[in-house]
This record gives sequence, C-alpha cells and structure tokens, in this order.
Amino acid sequence: MNSAKELLDASLDNPSTPTRNAARRAFDIVSDTFDAYAQKGDEARGRAIA
Repeated sequence: MNSAKELLDASLDNPSTPTRNAARRAFDIVSDTFDAYAQKGDEARGRAIA
C-alpha cells in the first residue's frame, strides 16, 4: 500500500466481520447517547412550558 487512503479504501471495500461488528457497536453507542440527550431536552422543555 502506498497511502493510508489506499489502505482505507481496501478495508472499506470488503470489511471483515469484526470491523462491521465494531462499527455497529459504535453506532449503537452514538445512537443511544443521542436518544438520551434528546429525551433530557424534551423533559426540560416540558417543565419550562408547564
């Protein structure tokens, strides 16, 4: 490989199962964090309106 881009391209063309699993776990963490943040914001807005 001549560059990081070529290495990354090769990795993303055919990701291994561990890579896909790690990506899924990372997405789940980000998604759960966002949901918790959004829920707290909704609760705060509800208290401000009431």
